[in-house]
Amino acid sequence: MNSQTHQTHSPNAINAFRTPEFYRPASFPHARIDLHLSALRARIEELLEAASADNTSVGARIRPLLDELLIKQEAICWKIRVAKRFHGDAHEALMADILESVDRLRIAIDLVARAYSDVLQVI
Repeated sequence: MNSQTHQTHSPNAINAFRTPEFYRPASFPHARIDLHLSALRARIEELLEAASADNTSVGARIRPLLDELLIKQEAICWKIRVAKRFHGDAHEALMADILESVDRLRIAIDLVARAYSDVLQVI
C-alpha cells in the first residue's frame, strides 16, 4: 500500500485490509494451506508497511501487534512441517488444529486491520 493511499484514507484502501472470501481456509484443501498462509503473511506485511509509514502514535502501537501476528503465522508453518511427518488420525488431528489456527489468525488480522482502519477514518 503506498503512502498516498494511506494518507487519503479512501474506502478502497480500508477495504483492501479485509480478507477476500476466496482466501478463507474452508475453501482450501489441506495441501494448499501454505498458499493461504502466504496470502495472510502478505496482508500482515502490507499492514506493517502502512503502520511504518504512519508517523503517529497509532502506527507505533500497531506495529508490535503485527509483529506478533507474523510470529503466529510462522508457528503455523512450523505445525504444518510437523504434521507432514504424521499419518492417519494423528495427521487429521494436527490438520484440524492447523485449520483452526489459520482461521484464528485470519480473524486476528481482520480485527487489527479493521481497528486500524477505523482509527484512520477518525484522524
